[in-house]
Amino acid sequence: MGHLVTVPFGKQTVQGVVLELVAEPSVPETKPILNLVDPLPALTAAQIALAQWLARETLSPLAACIGLMLPVGLAQQADTQYSVSSLQLQITGETGQVQKRLLELLSARGPLRGRQIDRHFKNVDWRKTAHYLVRTGMLTSQSILPPISVRIRSRCCVTPPLAL
Repeated sequence: MGHLVTVPFGKQTVQGVVLELVAEPSVPETKPILNLVDPLPALTAAQIALAQWLARETLSPLAACIGLMLPVGLAQQADTQYSVSSLQLQITGETGQVQKRLLELLSARGPLRGRQIDRHFKNVDWRKTAHYLVRTGMLTSQSILPPISVRIRSRCCVTPPLAL
């Protein structure tokens, strides 16, 4: 209990917290856990119980109460990774400018996340083109979670000397 996992949710991949293990799910169709983010639990049993109590008492969503208990930096947004699907990629003169740039970028750099592609396409809506290229089979896409990043905030404190 309390482990941070990645799970499929609709067409995307999201993070979740294992709250309890059940022998029989309460819904007919469930999807498997894709990945255990960390072997150590992110929440203790006491934190889960507190979040459940808080949700009941304040009529708040359980997910919001669980979010209060998670360490800073664990909440990540899913991204999409794009890659060229075939090695016999042919960029013709009929290929649009954005298509050509996107295919050349992915051919040269390999698989890239959407946020990485954003840096190469300032003020250009490349995502519609990418979706079209995925539908035609020239690109593949996969929903992924970026690695967890936690930054330590530095605080400078000056303690006055103790007077004896």
